[in-house]
Amino acid sequence: MELEPGEAPPYVIIAGARYKSAMHFWHAAMTAAGVPCTDDQYDCVLKAIEYLGLDIEPELVRKRLRRGWSHDEALGVAAPPPVTNVIVSVDGQERLFQSVLHAGRELSPSVKHSTIYGRLSRGWSIEAALELEERVRTPSVVLNISGQTFAYPSLDAARQAHASHLTISTVRARIHTMHWSLEEALDLTERVPRCTKVEVAGKEYPSLAAAAATLAPDLSPGTVWRRWKSDGWSIEEALGLVDRPKVSITVDQRQFDSFEAARRALCPNLKSNTMQSRLARGWTLEQVFEIEERPKTNSKAKSVEVKGVRYSSLAAACSSLAPHLKTATVIARYRKLGWTIEQALELKPRAKSPVVRGRPITARGIDFPSIPAAIRHFDLSLQPGAVAVRLNKGLTPEQALGLEETPDQWQREQGMGRPVTVNGVRYPSLTKAHAAVNSPVPITTVWYRIYAGIAPEAALLTPRKKTGPKAVTVFGKPYPSLRKAYDEIRPKVTFKSIKGRLSRGKHSIDEAFLGIKKPFPTRERKSSEAVQ
Repeated sequence: MELEPGEAPPYVIIAGARYKSAMHFWHAAMTAAGVPCTDDQYDCVLKAIEYLGLDIEPELVRKRLRRGWSHDEALGVAAPPPVTNVIVSVDGQERLFQSVLHAGRELSPSVKHSTIYGRLSRGWSIEAALELEERVRTPSVVLNISGQTFAYPSLDAARQAHASHLTISTVRARIHTMHWSLEEALDLTERVPRCTKVEVAGKEYPSLAAAAATLAPDLSPGTVWRRWKSDGWSIEEALGLVDRPKVSITVDQRQFDSFEAARRALCPNLKSNTMQSRLARGWTLEQVFEIEERPKTNSKAKSVEVKGVRYSSLAAACSSLAPHLKTATVIARYRKLGWTIEQALELKPRAKSPVVRGRPITARGIDFPSIPAAIRHFDLSLQPGAVAVRLNKGLTPEQALGLEETPDQWQREQGMGRPVTVNGVRYPSLTKAHAAVNSPVPITTVWYRIYAGIAPEAALLTPRKKTGPKAVTVFGKPYPSLRKAYDEIRPKVTFKSIKGRLSRGKHSIDEAFLGIKKPFPTRERKSSEAVQ
């Protein structure tokens, strides 16, 4: 099937197999396990976790799926996606950071992270968002006046330069609501009125307002326009030149000149807009004016039949046959869980589905009732869920359990771990190499190091640098750490305030201990002068 450019395929590929959608994958997994599955995604995720034997919260899986992680990554049976690195130019040199968050913490601690992300979403450069360089504003308003071109960064700047007597709300209303041109909104050119000629009693007028001023000076042009265009009156009737025929209505054998007269006489507490909405919905006149009661109907309710008796709705059947049950419980059993109507109302006992005790597996000629039994027999440190995913992807039981080496080409095709060489020994994946060499750092640190460009061998074997407290000098006296100096001096400011002032780099250590406040430097705004 050929797809249009930019069109997504009508299927997804999960664990090496093709499914119509991600939901079909969950249903297929549950069907293979013999577990009934509903259309609720959260319920399917929970059952998949129980089936695979994983120790992970369902809410965490759903959060990872919303972030764009694959199903294997969300369930924790594959490595997490690589972190997007950020390159920031600082003093003419490019520096690599793990994320925008880390760059903001180190380079601009005084700028909120939400502010940085908001600036990036509006198209700012990373350096301008971090306030490392001044943002270059592109002119957004261009005016042509007497053959000369003027550019301004905003509409307000153009207004201040050419039409300071107008408010910015007036200019915006002229442009967006009244559809004036930019020059007309700023009173730079005379506006040519765009009027529609009208003919009344054989005489032509340049506009409806002119006709109203001549023929009906007591009426406003807006009233005439509403009668003519909105209410459907003729132009002569709108101007009051011809009497409009009165419409009489009969309600409860009483005749009224208009709906408004009937409302005032029969139901004065009824609002006019409520009366109009009832008429629009097709109510009868007696029902509109509350003389007759309108029968209440529920268009969504469907009749059900229980033991040969027909009920108007499921709620009616519940109140009649099972008053001790909540209506919501019966509806959930019948519509979501797939119970029969008698089972939902507890008129018949529900047969329990057989419980699947495990997935049988045969490895090295030995039959095992489940994957955890095979793992315990071979004394392996594997998760049952990881073994189940490998089996679903086409590996043999020995390869899935790690008893035989997995083909490298298959690993690359499936997006699994790639082989690495450490101290001359080749390992099938980074995780196995980490466990074999007894790396002094966690596996997550190894991943971050490799993403930052460090070789796998160095990332695995290099221990973390131990950083202790730094010695400081306060008021000319050395101390082994900042905390020791604070405990001995006991200043009036808190220890948290001292650390915050020193991290921003606006105070010296003596000023931080004394509690001297320095005003934050304000950035001078450049005047919005016209760029000619």
